[in-house]
Amino acid sequence: MGAGRALAVMQITALGMFVMVVVAVIMRVAIIAMGMIMVVMMIMIMVMVMVMIVGVDMAFAAAANRTHHSTSSSLMRISSPPVICRLSPPQSGQES
Repeated sequence: MGAGRALAVMQITALGMFVMVVVAVIMRVAIIAMGMIMVVMMIMIMVMVMVMIVGVDMAFAAAANRTHHSTSSSLMRISSPPVICRLSPPQSGQES
């Protein structure tokens, strides 16, 4: 009975080691997957921050462009020489 018991202990030990190896592999895969998920999340956060910065930057640029346009167009109106419109050419003898 000693040999049978030793064989049973060896089988249980081998089964236990196999289970430990399977668990270790599953844990490594889970750790790698979590690392990949964290990298993807960090990239997504960086992209969102960059989009927000570019959006704010473009909003400032648009506001500056509107301000420049309104200022320059009003200055053009102010500094324009007076315009004289004649609908028909002067007739002979009626020029002033």
